[in-house]
Amino acid sequence: MEPLLTGRPPDLEVRDVMGVEPGQVRVFRDPNAQLRLTLLDDRSYLHVKAMAAFPLTEPTRHIGLADGQNKQICLVEDLAHLDAESRRWVESLLESRYFSPRILKVAQATDEFGVVRWKVETDRGERGFYVRNLRDNLLDLPGGESLMTDVDGNRFILPLLTDLDKESRAKVLAVL
Repeated sequence: MEPLLTGRPPDLEVRDVMGVEPGQVRVFRDPNAQLRLTLLDDRSYLHVKAMAAFPLTEPTRHIGLADGQNKQICLVEDLAHLDAESRRWVESLLESRYFSPRILKVAQATDEFGVVRWKVETDRGERGFYVRNLRDNLLDLPGGESLMTDVDGNRFILPLLTDLDKESRAKVLAVL
């Protein structure tokens, strides 16, 4: 008779990602300009990635840090608990992962057979893009703003209509 399987496979590394104290986490660039994560008194990891559990509603809380093979290293409850340098690097990783320019002004918004052609000024410069089925590709955010996804998967933050100038507001309302 074979013994019951009561444990986990021996090659599976189990880590208590919740049990890591923020003071133990250090994210930095090494002398070779490689971004690293070190858990003090434990080990170091190369190719660090950061993922937010709730990127739209709580972008600085519940941040998962993973290695180059997407294996989770630890979970940081709040970025405010990290040292300043580590916080800057993690914020940089999150910014590149969840890049969403904010629309400041709308130069053009025209609906052509269910596809809206946009020409806008964002906080990252002028952009032109297309959004298919606009209502299906708008996600309401807390506070009344919207997250708009274009045909290429790029995301843009559409502010409250009251935050746009009169001409921009009229162009947005014409396609909604």
